Amino acid sequence: MSSKARQLFERLSWSESALYASMLLMSIALPISWRLGLMSMIIMTVAAVVNAIAKRSFFNHSLTKGTVVAYALMMFLWVVWLASALWSSNQANAWHVVGVKLPLFIMPFVFLIGETSFLTQKHIQTLFSALCATLIVRFIVILIRDIIIIAQGGTLMHGNDFMFDPLHHNYLALYLLTAIAFLYTEIVRPRDERVLRMPLWGQFSIIAVFIVYIIVIASRSGLVALLLLGLACVAHATIYRRMWRATLIVVGVVAAAVIASYIAFPNLYYRIMCTVRNLMAGNGGNDVRIMMDACGLQVFRTSPIIGVGCGDVWQMLQQIFLENGFEEGSVRDFDSHNQYLETMMATGIVGFVAQIAMMAAPIVVALREHRGRTLACLLTIVFAVCIFFEATFGRQMGLLFVVWWMCVSIINVRCEK
Repeated sequence: MSSKARQLFERLSWSESALYASMLLMSIALPISWRLGLMSMIIMTVAAVVNAIAKRSFFNHSLTKGTVVAYALMMFLWVVWLASALWSSNQANAWHVVGVKLPLFIMPFVFLIGETSFLTQKHIQTLFSALCATLIVRFIVILIRDIIIIAQGGTLMHGNDFMFDPLHHNYLALYLLTAIAFLYTEIVRPRDERVLRMPLWGQFSIIAVFIVYIIVIASRSGLVALLLLGLACVAHATIYRRMWRATLIVVGVVAAAVIASYIAFPNLYYRIMCTVRNLMAGNGGNDVRIMMDACGLQVFRTSPIIGVGCGDVWQMLQQIFLENGFEEGSVRDFDSHNQYLETMMATGIVGFVAQIAMMAAPIVVALREHRGRTLACLLTIVFAVCIFFEATFGRQMGLLFVVWWMCVSIINVRCEK
C-alpha cells in the first residue's frame, strides 16, 4: 500500500476502514458498470451495518440537523414512489419500479446509520479523484478499442451518429460533468488543500480530455449542461475568486475543443443541429424529445395531484403516443426522457415537489453551514440539467450515480475546512 493510501486508513478502525473501502469501490465501480455499482451498494450497506454494530450506535451522531433532513428527503421521495404503487392498476410493474428506485432509500440510510465522523476533506476528495481516474482509464481503453475496430476495417458510425463509447451517451456525460465539477473545485482550492498533486496545466488537461469525451459521444444534454456548468465556473472564478487568468484558460480550452471537434468530425453535431434547425423553422413538434414531453404532459394532466401511479405510466404514455400519431415512440417503447416529467406523471405534484426539495437539499445545507458551497452548487447544476433530458431515475446507471454523489456532497459540507 502506498504512503498516501496508508494516510487515508492509518487512523481508522477496522470497521471504519471497511466502510471507507466500500465507498472507494462504489466511486470506481459506477463509471464501469451499473451492476458493479449495485454490488458495491450492497457491500457498502453491509459495511455500514457492521460499523454501526462495532460502534454500538445505529445513528450517525456526527450529522447536523440539516444534513439529516437532506438525507431524509431522499428517503421520502422513495416513499412517495412506494405510495404511488398502491393506486396503480398494473401492480407487477409498479413494484418493479419501486424496486428500481430503492437506492433513493438505501444510500441515505447508509450515511444515517454508518458513523462517518472519521471522514475528512481528504477522504471525500479521494472519492472524487477515484471517479476521475476511472474515467481517464475508460477513455484510454475505449480509444484503443476504437482504433482496433477502425484498423480492422470496421466503422464507428451508427447511421448518422458517431458511436465512440458503447455506454449510453447521456449517462456517460453525467459522469464526466461530475468529474469536471470536482476538478474545478480543486483548481480554485488553496494549494496545500488539494488532493491532486499536479500542476494546474495537468488538471486543465484532464478537464479538456473530459470535454472532448463529452463532445465525441454526441450528448446533447451533456453539451447543454457543460455550457451552464462552464458559465457557473466562469462567474465563480471571476466574481468570487478573482482568477482572471484561469478563467481565460478555461474559456480558451473549451472554445478550442469545440471548434477543433466540429472541424474534424462535423457528424458529431448532427443530432444537435437537427434539433436547432427544427426549432428555428418552427417545426419543434418534429423533434422526438419535444413530442415525448408533449405526450408526457397529457398523461400528467389526467391526475395532476397524486399522479397516475408508477405502474401505469408506461402503458398510458404508449397510448398517448399512438393517439398523437407518434408511432416511433410506441414502437421503440420510449419513456418521457425527462425525470421531472416522469416523476410528475407517476406521483403528481406531490412527487415533483419532493424531488425538487431533494435536489435543492445539498445547496441549502452548504449555505447554512457556509462550507462546501462551490461543489454542492456545481453538482446540483449538473444533476438538475441532466435529468431534464433523461428519465435518469428509471435506470440504475443513472439513479445510483446521482444519489451516491448527492450523498457524498452532503457529507462533504461537514468535512470541508
